[in-house]
Amino acid sequence: MSQQFKVVAVQAALSFLDLETGVRRAGGHNEKAAKAGTKLVVFAETWLPGYPNHIWLGPVAWGCSSSATTK
Repeated sequence: MSQQFKVVAVQAALSFLDLETGVRRAGGHNEKAAKAGTKLVVFAETWLPGYPNHIWLGPVAWGCSSSATTK
């Protein structure tokens, strides 16, 4: 009852905070994989549009660090 199929995990540079370009590029990766017989293509969870980790470097992160843990 089991069925084998080809899976691809995409490791490519993302289009940071540019959803439109990221979707277009993802489509290109999907098309290329489909032509190679792939049935499942996976991307990192933050590939579209990229995770803005810089938000944790400013006031939001500093505001929730020490005061929340010392009370």
